[in-house]
Amino acid sequence: MSRVAVRILWFAVFLLGSTLVLWGLLQDQVPQTYDTPAGGPQLVGTSRGHFPYVGTTSTPYFRPVPGGSSPKLRPPKSSRIWPTLHEREDRILTQLNLIPTNPKHKDQTEQKLILLYNGLPDGTLHGSARFRADGCPVDNCFVSNDRDVMDKADAVVFEGGMFDNVHQPRPPGQIWILFLLESPENVADFTSHRDVYNWTATYRLDSTINTPYERFIPYANASDVQLPPPRRNYAKGKTKKVAWFVSNCYSVNKRGAYATELAKYIAVDVYGACGNMTCLRDDRKRCYQMLTDTYKFYLAFENSNCRDYITEKFYWNALYNDIVPVVMGAHPDDYAAVAPPGSYIHVDDFESPRHLAEYLHKLDNNDTLYNEYFRWKGSGEFINTKYWCRLCSLVHEAASDRAPLAMWYGNMGRWWNGPGICVHPRTNDRWATWRNQTSFGDVFAAPNTLNVLHRVIH
Repeated sequence: MSRVAVRILWFAVFLLGSTLVLWGLLQDQVPQTYDTPAGGPQLVGTSRGHFPYVGTTSTPYFRPVPGGSSPKLRPPKSSRIWPTLHEREDRILTQLNLIPTNPKHKDQTEQKLILLYNGLPDGTLHGSARFRADGCPVDNCFVSNDRDVMDKADAVVFEGGMFDNVHQPRPPGQIWILFLLESPENVADFTSHRDVYNWTATYRLDSTINTPYERFIPYANASDVQLPPPRRNYAKGKTKKVAWFVSNCYSVNKRGAYATELAKYIAVDVYGACGNMTCLRDDRKRCYQMLTDTYKFYLAFENSNCRDYITEKFYWNALYNDIVPVVMGAHPDDYAAVAPPGSYIHVDDFESPRHLAEYLHKLDNNDTLYNEYFRWKGSGEFINTKYWCRLCSLVHEAASDRAPLAMWYGNMGRWWNGPGICVHPRTNDRWATWRNQTSFGDVFAAPNTLNVLHRVIH
């Protein structure tokens, strides 16, 4: 071999070695890249603020992509992944985009064990299958319902706050999570649950892990001021006014009394145990199609008037079926925070059911006005909030230097159902309303509720 060839070979070896060293150094600084299933876009961790943020230059892994890519989602307003006592922020996108890293513990191969103390919910896969099925960027977690492994679990989830013979203290470092989907009116009283839970997983926006029934995210280029009118007439062919599917006739907010009064001024067809019309749940597809084809308005009335409590009645029964929801339940501010803009009518915007009926008649007689409630179509999309993915990522992240050293709820009863969280019919009221309520101040910042002990970084 000639001297020139030897020199070229040595130079190539040197260049390759330098490249490998540089690559190793970069790996110490940049979070791992995760590939999404089925050839989806790569999610690359980048530094943005105080946590690694997944870029959304491509369609993110948590969005369904039928037929190809779709517009960029509007980025989250905050970079926080953990709740704070005085701030109510939608942290779902931030948590979905989290790839945990810990400078002191580079090895991310340790599997986290998550115990579902009250058993596996219907459809929940055992082991790591749930996380792989959801295409989680961090899937190194294992779900179990075996209480014998409680001492070894990294996190324990209590559904509905049911302890059921828990007589042992929480081991150091273990995370206890309260999981709730029902309102405070329909679950246990947590007054005696003091200094028990570290995290919450509920529909409340200020939960550690917000678990809404749905989440609408606007596109980045969607205007908050003026959206274009819909391309189709959503009133066309609809011959009936108001529909309501309901089986619980004795709710604490007296929604039935409101609907009865409303029916004096506009036709309201009530399906189910509380009415005289029938559409069987077993034939849900036909019922939904009937709503789409026939009705202009749907009573998305919750069984409780509690902050942030917005269920499938609003999304699945109304918005998904091209019908305008008339809502009762959460505070008007809560609907404004999460619903597609201009998509609903809140009963508390009207002095009485009669005034509401007059407005519904006005919309019924004017297709242009009615279609204003569909301007939001095409301005964003409903995303999969991937509860299991976020749970796994956060359990890993809890050990990082960015996470609080400790977090716990000192008075769960006050946090969950303190003054101002829910409203009931007052002495002279026939139903619950947020109108003219006495101000409770910052109801989400009650003393001795959420306690956070921050780390001291040297």
